Amino acid sequence: MQTQGFGLGFRFRPQGEAPGSAAFARQCVEAVLRPLSPEDLQGLSVYSGTDAVTQPALPVFIVVIMGGSLKQMRRLWKKVAAAACALCEYLPIIENNRLALLDGLSPERLADTI
Repeated sequence: MQTQGFGLGFRFRPQGEAPGSAAFARQCVEAVLRPLSPEDLQGLSVYSGTDAVTQPALPVFIVVIMGGSLKQMRRLWKKVAAAACALCEYLPIIENNRLALLDGLSPERLADTI
């Protein structure tokens, strides 16, 4: 994945569902975006998809927010981490170096989710 600015990937482990199912994907995206305001997301890009790279034996669903400053991303990390209780135990949040290894994530239309 081509990273732009700083990025954060929030990793979710499916509970009985396939990591790529539409219902689970929607739940994950909403869990990340719910604690954020439209102002928090100003100028950022959001992507989502299955992360089969970070832990190949157990694919998970990942929501990536990218394109902010370090200060902005730290603020988002605090808001989302406090609200998203279904994050993976292993590497719940990944940053630029690991995000660069990901491939095939789809852009999210923010108007549909906030």
